[in-house]
Amino acid sequence: MSQSAEKKSFGEYIRKKRLEAGLTQKDLAAQLFVTESTVSKWERGLSYPDVSMVTSICAALRITEHEFFAACDDDQAHAQERQAAVWRGLVTGTRRFFAAGYAIAVVTCFICDLAVFHTLDWFWIVLTAVALAFCFTNLPAYVRRGRRLTACMGTATGCLILLLLACWRYVGGWWLLGGLAITAVCLALPWGWWAVWRFYGRDSPRCDGCPRDPG
Repeated sequence: MSQSAEKKSFGEYIRKKRLEAGLTQKDLAAQLFVTESTVSKWERGLSYPDVSMVTSICAALRITEHEFFAACDDDQAHAQERQAAVWRGLVTGTRRFFAAGYAIAVVTCFICDLAVFHTLDWFWIVLTAVALAFCFTNLPAYVRRGRRLTACMGTATGCLILLLLACWRYVGGWWLLGGLAITAVCLALPWGWWAVWRFYGRDSPRCDGCPRDPG
């Protein structure tokens, strides 16, 4: 492709993206601190913008630098961005759904327990069970990535023990000791894996390419 053809193709692309952004030549020129005739020359293929203006032009026209230099839309990148946006929306919506469900369950059980039994007994079982579920569905979103595993596992362990204590307080009996023993056995594997990773994984020469410490 000749240089004149390249300039024409580039100019047509700039004009197309300017119109899609809802800008006049005067509007674009004002944003870039250039004259309207300068923008007109770009679009007519008479000249190229200065390299130092690339970032500003891309921001004004809402395009990437790759699209600027290629003078065409990067459909694959846009498709990936749309998919990422849909996924983020789905995750956010799911977390809000769970949060709303938890709130409704806790408030409803609180009112029912007081209204029917005039005290709070089995409500604590519901509350600790909801808190345990919250550790896996919503809590990870509020914890920094590097500490997410440790925080969620620690909080879930505490909530699980509180759930057992709430059940024991409601029904009584010696089964609590067995429940705590089973809980300890079930938690030994994830906590053991975390301890090995935390204290030995980073120092092992075989883990030079391993991910960073999750906790």
